[in-house]
Amino acid sequence: MELEQMGFARDKERMVYVLFCPEDFLSLRGGSLDDYKDFLLAREERIARLEKRGWYDIEFVPFDREDYAAWLQSDPSRKSLADPVGQWALEVAREPKRVSSLRSRHPYPPFIPPDERLQVEVEAWVFPVEVEDFAAFQGLNRPLPVDLLKKLAGRLLAAGKKSAPPFQRLSRRRARGLAVVPFDRLADPAQLFWLKKKFSRLFCRGDFSELPACFSLPGRCLFRPRPDRIFRRTALSLPFLAVGSMVEVSLFHLETGLFDLSEERAWKECLMFSGLGRRTGGGLFLGPKLARLTAREISLII
Repeated sequence: MELEQMGFARDKERMVYVLFCPEDFLSLRGGSLDDYKDFLLAREERIARLEKRGWYDIEFVPFDREDYAAWLQSDPSRKSLADPVGQWALEVAREPKRVSSLRSRHPYPPFIPPDERLQVEVEAWVFPVEVEDFAAFQGLNRPLPVDLLKKLAGRLLAAGKKSAPPFQRLSRRRARGLAVVPFDRLADPAQLFWLKKKFSRLFCRGDFSELPACFSLPGRCLFRPRPDRIFRRTALSLPFLAVGSMVEVSLFHLETGLFDLSEERAWKECLMFSGLGRRTGGGLFLGPKLARLTAREISLII
């Protein structure tokens, strides 16, 4: 049984899950406090998946040692069940007064501090490009110079009101601090949401124990113009991956919205390298959803 499934049970009427305090979890499963924190985050992911499948009324039952011990003692064969804790919770959930009593005895649900929750976001500098002909796009998919990208990422990190601690990976689902890693090419703003989902999955899977100087942009995200569908203006983006604790990544998201990349020398050199030169205007730092909407608006300007 997967650890995140511990304390889950269902019958024809309901689905329940058990809330454990650290002491109870460690007494039942062993391990460390870090294991307990990872368990809570894995549990949250499982609940989110179940809710997407239509289980919106999952009931929680706080674990109670005395009640659980009495339940086991009343029928010793219950110890051999695959998940006795889950079956205990299912029985408790059938008695509303019993559930209410346990919740009053254990009123504070466990949680993970936000400064340890791993969060992955894509922030992109979205900017308009004047289109003259299809040939203007031929050099856009070349990798940009790494030294210039590193300078831009460093400027973003330094732009905040306070310096964030360096990124520290604690486990698959937990981290502290903040890192900002650029992608190596200009991207289609419409693909940034997919890019965020892809890299969120990779980090939660445990990839990237060490962060590279820049990430290679997946081919799906490259800007691929069609000669028969060229507008007078279009939008491109330079994406950056922000990874770290929920607190630091959220602060970074707020602060980058005020940062103007257009006056940075390294950015101007990137534009010259890509062949865009002076055919661009100012831009904005946006998340994936707003980037897509903004790009659509830019392409419709006559």
